[in-house]
Amino acid sequence: MKIDGINLINDSSVKEARIENGDTLPSINTGDEGRMYWLKRSYSDYVAGLYVCDGVAWQYTNDNEGLTTKFKAVSANMDHQATLNSIVMADTTAGKFQVTLPANPVIGDFVTIVDVESNFKKEEVTIVRNGTAIRGKTENVKIQVKNATVFLYFTSSAAGWQYSITK
Repeated sequence: MKIDGINLINDSSVKEARIENGDTLPSINTGDEGRMYWLKRSYSDYVAGLYVCDGVAWQYTNDNEGLTTKFKAVSANMDHQATLNSIVMADTTAGKFQVTLPANPVIGDFVTIVDVESNFKKEEVTIVRNGTAIRGKTENVKIQVKNATVFLYFTSSAAGWQYSITK
């Protein structure tokens, strides 16, 4: 797949790679289901789209599908029901709480949770799966990493939500 003049960020290495005109996305290998590339405009600092591997092909969501024109950023300091394609600015200063993932996601949907007060190590956030698997399991996930930014993205009905954590 040819792409033109954008930056790709691979979530598994959290390293930005410059993609010049005519470069291609990597070929898909066994185990790549859930691999993700965020696209940044080369002239600004907002996300322009998202490529997610479904194990067979790269699935793309772009600006026209509402991914980047307006991220739905919300602040939360108590139990919160996340919406699709949103950023949850989580503050656990007053105590731990839960962020419930949206129901009925489709490939390429995402939720990002940010530790805005550097407190997740002491007061964690629990990610509630809401009936959909997280990394193929039917368990909720506790995030106990100070300064964490958790990128969750939906890859398939079997694998469900995949996630990576940066800090």
